[in-house]
Parts: sequence; structure tokens; C-alpha cells
Amino acid sequence: MTAERQRMPGRRADPRGRRPRSGVSLATADRVVNQRDGVREQTIARVEWAIAKLGYRANAAAMRLARNES
Repeated sequence: MTAERQRMPGRRADPRGRRPRSGVSLATADRVVNQRDGVREQTIARVEWAIAKLGYRANAAAMRLARNES
């Protein structure tokens, strides 16, 4: 493995963890993840690189709670 801390299988990355890696604000990282407009292609590439590097996966249960679904 690389010098980075080894990740446990299935462990989700903290959404705030993608921000420092990509060098963008949390709001910008959120725009990229949710595929909203207003983000440059270069920035999208940096955030997507950070997401891949961290092994980020969206938490389906958290998304359902945020949408007030059971």
C-alpha cells in the first residue's frame, strides 16, 4: 500500500475529507457530487480524483433521512 493510511473494506470516507484533498470548499465538493451546474471542468476533475483516492461512497441511509423517507 501507499504511505496513506490503509482503509477498512466498506468504510465510507467523511464527506469533509474530499474537500482538503481537492482544495475546494465543501459547497463546491457538494455541487460536484450532486452534479449541479456552476463548477469548472478542472475543479470537477480534482474533486472526482479526491473521491476516487478516498474510496468515497454515498451513504444511502443518510440520503433517505435527509429526504425524510423511510
